[in-house]
Amino acid sequence: MGKMIVYTPCTLCGTKSPEVEILEENWYEYIDGALVQNVFPDLTSEQREVIISQRTGIYICGACWGNV
Repeated sequence: MGKMIVYTPCTLCGTKSPEVEILEENWYEYIDGALVQNVFPDLTSEQREVIISQRTGIYICGACWGNV
């Protein structure tokens, strides 16, 4: 398997999140139910939030976070 780029727009303002490069095999492990912090321990919490947003459909960028 190869690598993939994950990103998402902010739910509130539409600003694109930072891009996160991950391995496809890790993506499928996460989608199959593994905890994001266990599958991607080397990523920052912000990068993991981008990955989580792919499942939930909700992402709030740093600029909007203080306004929520």
